[in-house]
Amino acid sequence: MPEVARIKVGHTNADLLGTDDRVLQAAADYLSALGGGIVEIGPGEYLMRDSLHLRPHVTVRGTPGRTILRKADGVESPLAIDGDFGEEQITVADPKGFDVGYGVAIWSKRVHGFHITVARITDATAPPWLWIDRCTRTARSVTRPKRPPCFQ
Repeated sequence: MPEVARIKVGHTNADLLGTDDRVLQAAADYLSALGGGIVEIGPGEYLMRDSLHLRPHVTVRGTPGRTILRKADGVESPLAIDGDFGEEQITVADPKGFDVGYGVAIWSKRVHGFHITVARITDATAPPWLWIDRCTRTARSVTRPKRPPCFQ
């Protein structure tokens, strides 16, 4: 039986060192590129500013009773410029607390037909403009394939 690829993530004595979701995601993505394996998370607390996006054939295991994934405090900001379907960037009124790699949820309380877009910030070098890894969605895009082009 072939050996399963493994990566140890931890605060110390690990293949990948770190204390947040970015190191966990890097391990999962790396093993996914190899065709699968096991991410072993060492003891300690890991601050999650985004969800851990699971990959096919990758198992994630913590140290029983000693690994803590703690959700980071959230921040909010209204949009400074109105957004539309298919946008790959948002303009926030207050960019404080938003950074590359952080997860965001974008929605409208007033406009019907828009669905919540859950995305990751990919570029925050020109605040208040934030670029995201997927386009904003409307009701029309819900039944489309996994990752529709932004403009159809």
